[in-house]
Amino acid sequence: METIIKGFLSTFFSVILVVIGMQFLIASLQAYRAQSFMAEVTERISASHFSRGVMEACKKDAGKAGYDLMLDIQQRGNSNIFYGSAVMEYDYKMPLFGISKRHQLQADIR
Repeated sequence: METIIKGFLSTFFSVILVVIGMQFLIASLQAYRAQSFMAEVTERISASHFSRGVMEACKKDAGKAGYDLMLDIQQRGNSNIFYGSAVMEYDYKMPLFGISKRHQLQADIR
């Protein structure tokens, strides 16, 4: 009888550990996807030499992916040199623990 109880408890706690581990894995995957998307956006804008069409497309793609993308683009004097920054907000969720936070990523664009 004692062996059955120990076996059941071991299985029960193992399942709990797997479920908790999956929650952490899913949350880190959300953060990784957001970071990858931000890197892609900054690369696309930089490679297009700050094309307005590309910036609008990036904002549209961010909206479709569930991100809020804000761009602040500056021009150096009257020259054709641009620079700026990008700020992206995304939801970081761990439903099992009731955690839902809004995280923010920032990147410089040159």
